[in-house]
Amino acid sequence: DIIGQLKDGRALFVEVKRPSGKPTPEQQVFLDMASDNGACAFVARSADDVFTAIGQFSTGKEKPASQAGKPQRVSQITEQV
Repeated sequence: DIIGQLKDGRALFVEVKRPSGKPTPEQQVFLDMASDNGACAFVARSADDVFTAIGQFSTGKEKPASQAGKPQRVSQITEQV
């Protein structure tokens, strides 16, 4: 996994996975919460995914395809524990 800071000061969180890997529900909730709060946060399966996602984030375009799907929210996960 990668944690960093973009040139403009915003946080960067990259969940690195194998080509067929998927984030756990908890990892996806973290990425969504970070993204909802202004960070560039996504799942990457290759270096190209990283460059594409940062480029989309910098231009204000939609979230990368690797972030598709709606995960459970923290409240839903904690209710299950």
